[in-house]
Amino acid sequence: MKIIQSYARFDEGSPYLIFEEDKKKLNLNFYSFFLSFLTLQKYYHSVTMYCNQKAYDSLIKYIPYNEINVVENKNSFVFWNMYKIDAMKAMTEKFVHIDSDVFIFDNLFDEFIYSDKYDVIVQDILPPEKNFIRDFVKKNKSFLLESKIINPDVYDDRCVSCGTIGMTIEIRNEYIKVVEVIQKAYEMGLLIDANPMAMVGEELGMYLFILKNKLSVFDVLPYDQIKIHGVKEIGNRKKYTHLWLNTKFNLEYIELIKNKIKKEFPEYYDLIRVYELNVIEKNKI
Repeated sequence: MKIIQSYARFDEGSPYLIFEEDKKKLNLNFYSFFLSFLTLQKYYHSVTMYCNQKAYDSLIKYIPYNEINVVENKNSFVFWNMYKIDAMKAMTEKFVHIDSDVFIFDNLFDEFIYSDKYDVIVQDILPPEKNFIRDFVKKNKSFLLESKIINPDVYDDRCVSCGTIGMTIEIRNEYIKVVEVIQKAYEMGLLIDANPMAMVGEELGMYLFILKNKLSVFDVLPYDQIKIHGVKEIGNRKKYTHLWLNTKFNLEYIELIKNKIKKEFPEYYDLIRVYELNVIEKNKI
């Protein structure tokens, strides 16, 4: 069983930093990456990072991951999240991939890791009213039928969030086939309203795969509770935090992260200063 993370640094920057002058803010990823690693290591002891050389040189080498694998990124920026799929391809055992802007403050994955009850783990299941890409299925019925991904008539308008995602190798192999079929169809111009492609391929693709194969899902943030209380409240109750979109570059949140590390992981706090001297101050961020 492996706990993994991944990060490919693109010349284009980040989908969450849309202006050229904001590209240097990519270095601010360090703070969320560092706290994410520390919380995962606390509960699961070993964290493996997959990254490309640009990511390693600019950020990853400053964080003491238990294992780092430098693998070059061959994906175009349109498919910026496919590097996560590449990391999954490298697995030879059951795994959980956690995005580097996710923090856990309890051993939240035990029920999936140590039980045979579940086929996959995901962060949460999006209800129809929160799934803004649900129309993709009805607009691409022919493609989904012909590619044997799913019968669109059984679709229930839901999706999954993959801030956390994990599975066995057998299931991984079949899931990746679905993602790659969707990606290829996008490249060939066969899809209607397939943006954001990252969400369609990875997250909707996972949900359609789950639905078709009637897989058992462990959702870290339980669907029934989210329906009642909302995802943010359930995240707080479960001690699970995901810094969505560009919040990871917000200086107010960064200060909160630094204070959290200073309080709960004081033995690592000096590494923040090392990074700030070598990267933040040199780049005048």
